This record gives sequence, structure tokens and C-alpha cells, in this order.
Amino acid sequence: MDHINTEFDKYTKVWSGPAAPKFFDPDCSIGKVLLAFMRNNAGNICQLSDTEGTALTNGEAITFGIRLAQHFKAMGLKQDDVIGIAGGNTTYLLPLVLGCLLNCTPFHALSPHQDESTMKNLFYTTRPRLIFCDGSIYDRVSAVSKMLKANVYTLKEHRGDLPRIEDLLEPTKGEMFYV
Repeated sequence: MDHINTEFDKYTKVWSGPAAPKFFDPDCSIGKVLLAFMRNNAGNICQLSDTEGTALTNGEAITFGIRLAQHFKAMGLKQDDVIGIAGGNTTYLLPLVLGCLLNCTPFHALSPHQDESTMKNLFYTTRPRLIFCDGSIYDRVSAVSKMLKANVYTLKEHRGDLPRIEDLLEPTKGEMFYV
């Protein structure tokens, strides 16, 4: 019978076994962990949207997330910046969050049901440089976005006067080599 190396610490009264190997560096971000697992299981469906009639696989979601992260980097967004989100669940909400995590940019998500005053106070506190919202609630977000000089993109219910999240989801040159 093989023996497992164990030790007993008589002071703490704890048995210890061999150290388990680490999958990732202790300083690895959650974005890198998600990137590895989603790429390894690219064909699995990770999101179904009954209201929009869409499905996203891990591969599609992480690809969209990479594209968004690359755009965020090109916009100069870093870990000291914040991305605001004020919208309901939609096909591109998961890729947006993945893009934030891959770029190590924090996000501040608000319920789209908040009133204008609450949205203004919350976003004024976190001061997002970029805001994603549903087109139907843009009127509640517009005042604070102008005050903060934050660019606004719509997630759904798009408006003709605002850029759409889909504008940031077009293929990029380096997405296949993203690490």
C-alpha cells in the first residue's frame, strides 16, 4: 500500500497532506480564469434568451468579451476606471461583463428600474467613463452621462442618435491571439 505523506501539527492539532497543484498563478484575474475555461469548453451553451430568441455558446461569449476588452483597452480604460451598466438582461450583457473582467475594468451595474435621481447619484459616486444602457432608459441616464462626459452605448432598444454595443462586437485583428 502506498503511503500518503501527511503531517500532524501538535500545536494547531491539524493534519496536513501534500499541497495541491495550483491551476493558475495566485495573481491571476477572474477574467483570465474565465477565458481559459470558456475557451476549453467553447461549444457549450452558456446563455439562452427566451425574450430575444438567442443562444450564446462559451466560444461566442468569450469572443465577444475579447472584442469588447480590446476596444476598452484602445479607449484607454484601465483598472482605475469604471464602466456603468444600466439595462435589463440581454444577449450582450454577459459578453459586456466578460469584456470588463478581461480588461480588469470594474463595472457598476444598476437596475434599469431605478429613477433618474437614483441613477444620477449612484453614477456620480462611481463616475463611469463609459455607460451601457437600454435605449428606453437613455433619458434617465443622459444628464449624468453629460455631466461626467461619459460615452453612452445602447444594449438594446437602440436609438438612432447613440452608438450600439454591436458596433464594438465586429471582429478585430488580434482576437485570436488574445491572452
